[in-house]
Amino acid sequence: MADAPDGLGIAGIVGGALSILTAIGGGLRWLLTRQDRREAVIERKEAALMRKLEARVTALEEETHDLWMVIGAVIPALHRHDPLDPALRMAAKILGDKFPIDPVMPGDIMAALARTG
Repeated sequence: MADAPDGLGIAGIVGGALSILTAIGGGLRWLLTRQDRREAVIERKEAALMRKLEARVTALEEETHDLWMVIGAVIPALHRHDPLDPALRMAAKILGDKFPIDPVMPGDIMAALARTG
């Protein structure tokens, strides 16, 4: 009865099967942790870009506010200087339609001018 498997043959088969299953499990674990690491890298990059964008938007908002303060001071002064100038009237109309500007200088602009002058 040489065809009947002995104890060592069965142990070898079981050991081989367990080795294959262990290798498959290790490969799956590697794939899953690799995906987690990639997601973490992407999230860190996104967070860094978001911080950079927020800083840039804040800077642009401050710059825009400063420019509007200048425009709010200059347009009324130019209008008083030459109220019939067509280019000035067109600029005032465009600005007035987009961003209403009171011909009286707002308090925050006056305060800013007082600080600079």
